[in-house]
Amino acid sequence: MTNLIMTILMAICLVGVLLMAASFFNQISRDVSPFDPAQIRKLKVIAWVVLLGALIKPLLYAILVSSLSGQLFVYYNLGFLFVIGLILTVMVGVFQYGADLQKSYDETV
Repeated sequence: MTNLIMTILMAICLVGVLLMAASFFNQISRDVSPFDPAQIRKLKVIAWVVLLGALIKPLLYAILVSSLSGQLFVYYNLGFLFVIGLILTVMVGVFQYGADLQKSYDETV
């Protein structure tokens, strides 16, 4: 029961992240700059959802198991999703820096 609930919650988050990523890549394929502020906001949302999902998933799992079993259950594992979230956060910083460079270049010319 607990695994089913966690799987459903993670699937909902995954679908949201995939839709945002699809929108990001769709806009890039239509010649929208990846350094556009709207594109950077999409990447930020994806990065934060992945990071928060990595942090909240073990906590929700522990709460669900504890409430269903009647005993205190402590489980915390950051794992692979946390690393992906950190990488995406760094990528957001790189894209933001690229947007700043693009803006200064456009103002110079």
